[in-house]
Order: sequence, then C-alpha cells, then structure tokens
Amino acid sequence: MKILDNIRSWWAKRRNDVVTDLSLTGFGSLSMAERMNFASVIFYNICDLLTDISAAVEFRYKGGDLQLFAGFKTFFDSWGKYVLNALFKNGFVVIGRRKGDTWFWVLDPSEYTQNTTNAGLLKIYPNRDDVEIYVMSSQTMKLEGKSDREMLQPFLRYLDNVLNGSNTVSERMGTLVVMSPQQASGVPVSTILTEKDKERIEKEIGGNDSKYGYLRNQKSMLLLPNAMNIQTINLAGMDNRMQEKVRTAILAICDRIKVPANQVAIIDANSSKTLANGTELREGDLSKYRNFRRLLNVTFYQMAIDLGLDVDYIIENEPIEKV
Repeated sequence: MKILDNIRSWWAKRRNDVVTDLSLTGFGSLSMAERMNFASVIFYNICDLLTDISAAVEFRYKGGDLQLFAGFKTFFDSWGKYVLNALFKNGFVVIGRRKGDTWFWVLDPSEYTQNTTNAGLLKIYPNRDDVEIYVMSSQTMKLEGKSDREMLQPFLRYLDNVLNGSNTVSERMGTLVVMSPQQASGVPVSTILTEKDKERIEKEIGGNDSKYGYLRNQKSMLLLPNAMNIQTINLAGMDNRMQEKVRTAILAICDRIKVPANQVAIIDANSSKTLANGTELREGDLSKYRNFRRLLNVTFYQMAIDLGLDVDYIIENEPIEKV
C-alpha cells in the first residue's frame, strides 16, 4: 500500500506536467483540422463515374493458357476498379504473382523497391525472388512522369480553397462584426483596450462557447460594458461566385479524367438544362463508355496480351451508338 501511495503522490505532482507534455507526442493541434479536404471527394467521385463501369465488364477466353486466363479474370473482377483508380492517383500499379502461379495481387509498396535511372525512367524490383511483377502505368505517367492527380493538383487546391472559403462564410452565418471602443459621446478615443479587457469582451461575444449569436440556444440581446463603434461586414457577397469557381475546377478535372461534365451531379444539378435534353444525356453516356473502353484497352486488355492471352470482352448495358 505504501508503494501504491507513493505512486499516487508522484502522479499527483506530475499530473500537470504530463498533460502539458502531451503537445510533444506528435498528435498535433486539433485546430489544424479546420481546413477540410473537399477536393479529394470530388476527384474520386469523378473517377468512379468511369471506373464503376469495370463491374459490368466480362472478359472472354479465346486462346492461351486457360488457367492463366482464370487467374487474370478473377484478378480483374476483384481488383479492376481499385487498380484503375490507383492509376489516376499514383500513375502506376505494381501487380505480382508467384513464379509458376496464376494468382495475381496488387503489391504493397513494402513489397517492392523503386529506383529512378539517370534518364528519368522508373525501375521497380520485387523484394522477393519468387515473385515476378507486372507494372501497369497510365499514359500520363509515361508522358509526364506524373499521375493524373499530380497533374490536377493546382485545380484540386483551387477547389479546396474555394469550398473552404465558402464553408467559413457559412460557419460565420454570413457576417463578420468588427468592434472598436469609443467614448459615450461617440467620438473615437485614442486609447487601446488592455489585453485583459480585450479577452474578456471577445470571450463574452465570440468563440465556440459564446453566449450571444445567431443560434437558438444563444441570447439575441447583448449589453456591452464599453461604448463600441460597430461595423458589420457582409461575407455572403464574397461567396457569390463560388458556384462558378467550383464549376471551373470540376470541368478541368473532368477534362483530364475524360468524364463528360454533364455526368457529374454537381454540374448537372446547377445547369439550366438539367434533364431537359435527352440527347445530351445519351451523348454523355456514349462518350463515357467510349473513354472507358480506351482506358481498358491500354490497361487490362494490354496486360492480357502481354501475358500471352487471346481475350475479348463485353460491357453489359453499354449504350449503342445509332448510325
């Protein structure tokens, strides 16, 4: 018991220091999470419009090693969409199989080593001798040495800035109030509030624990201990062009991913022609499926050819182009 009491006594003395030292553990300040990543959601939503079609693809055997084809088909059915999305994100995907086996899987970065040659070529080696790899890369990676997401980074950052700015306006209820002390007569004074008085007033009328504001559980009448000159800034006016800026960024992403813009919900919902023209919708579907076929031909279809397989594929519910 005496040992336990000593521990409790030591802990009581150290408690404040331990709580203070938590800032050094590497968790970081929670206040840094105020900036939210809107762009990633929109980026993957657009990618999914194209890669979701992979679920409707059925590869058919025409020739080659039948067991190898079964392994290839199983791999595509299980990993097809993931691999295509990873190509947009990273620019390349490392696919492996054990030598002599027909079962494929996507290698984790810890399972291979990558080096860049003097000529700028990326070389990838498996970390295990009994594993052979197939590296699938996007056309953008082959041309620019970057993934599509890296190429779009300026637009994604722009999109984040716009939506985070709009979110800030919404959180502040569309207004910002600026207050400065003045004499009762209304003549501005040259004196400055002390830090203590400033903190007291800000705590009373601002912050997350404010008693006053626009919410139902806050008071709507405020009695100030000091005479104040009050100026209200309308933040909503700064948010008027938000939709136009978001549209610009999304159109750039759609152009890069090759998804028709009228297939994107945010664009379609804000369009004056929403669901009004069936021809536009059909053309959008046709364009999306054509672009998916091009993507599939340079990825999984090419992989099948490199494996020595003779295959074909069909896409269920693919729209038929009228002649």
